[in-house]
Amino acid sequence: MRALYDACDPGPGQVRVKQAIIHIGFPKAGSTSLQVTLAANRRLLRRHGLSYARFTREKLDLDNHSKIFITLFAKTPQRYSGNIRGGHDTDADRALFREQFEKNLATGDPVIFSGEDIFRLAPDELAAMQEDLARLGRCPRIIAFVRPPLEFLHSASQQGILAGASRPVPLQPLKTFYSQRLGQIRDVFPDAEFYPFNACKAHTGGPAGFFADLIRPGLAGQIQELRRGEAVSDNAVHLIRHLNLLIPPVVQIDGPKANPLRFPGELRRLRDLPGEKFYVRRSEMGGFYDQAVAENRWLAENLGPQFCDESLETRDGPVQWTGRHARELPAILRSLPRHSRIAMANYFAHHDDVPAGLKALARQNTRPILVRLRERLSRIGVLKGLYRRLFRRLRG
Repeated sequence: MRALYDACDPGPGQVRVKQAIIHIGFPKAGSTSLQVTLAANRRLLRRHGLSYARFTREKLDLDNHSKIFITLFAKTPQRYSGNIRGGHDTDADRALFREQFEKNLATGDPVIFSGEDIFRLAPDELAAMQEDLARLGRCPRIIAFVRPPLEFLHSASQQGILAGASRPVPLQPLKTFYSQRLGQIRDVFPDAEFYPFNACKAHTGGPAGFFADLIRPGLAGQIQELRRGEAVSDNAVHLIRHLNLLIPPVVQIDGPKANPLRFPGELRRLRDLPGEKFYVRRSEMGGFYDQAVAENRWLAENLGPQFCDESLETRDGPVQWTGRHARELPAILRSLPRHSRIAMANYFAHHDDVPAGLKALARQNTRPILVRLRERLSRIGVLKGLYRRLFRRLRG
């Protein structure tokens, strides 16, 4: 571990440049836990001469700064998924975030930012960020946590499905998460610090404690850690994936729009569904497995073996459904909107290797309308009133 980065202190007799500590996740490397912990410990940080940047929008705190950095420095922030889902005016957001960005940096303390999606900025966009910080009298200290490729693939696939994807793997090749992006960050910020996620997990304070001790040794023992896990069973993830396939959260209506049939928090009860930890089947990986092998090789050569997967073994096989699922699912499904309940029950109508109770659940809940649902949804760009009619039919 290192003490506060000393590159911003040019030596005796020279002006010290104030620091901007920028944590770049990467994805699935404990960023959310780190962000909520830093936000909850703002007062403690201030007592130690540190500041966790505060951004608000419509009276809500934005503890994850990804949206801010993408909006301020990306050339096409309107294409960022976080901005699409928010459905907000990007120009208005840029003006708001610019004001708050400069206000945060007006303090005399080192300022901390954290956003896992900052890694998505292209080299020229990272350079623009660097120039902007220099204009505001700040020297950046870049800190990144890196999760091994195969481990990342399983975790990112789960997160993508929970966020609305119907594919088992990300659309981007793994190099856009590793060799390409890491290389770009090192090109713009040669002094960027990379740490293996396994070391972060092994810290007694988790990723937040690891980070705290990086910026101020001994600080981890004083902060109150908050953890935000995304642990969802293999069974729940596959049900959600089927729902996303039939009723996607984002549809095309004069451009990508949020689906009025889906809403935040609707699937919260599914997190209680038991089962083994989610993993991507070997048969679903396709070329991603070879990419994971190649990225492990790059990491070993450029950052060290501690950044690599401990094993490259993979598994296959169907989802395991039991009598316990048949007993617990009816109560969980009753908490869902009718159309979501029908779509999930439809999953069991197309799987033979499930207990009789789940087959009965499918017979009770499925309707002929589901047979044509996907085809109807694909026409949403032409028939804008389809969702209103469909919603009335599902409610009836």
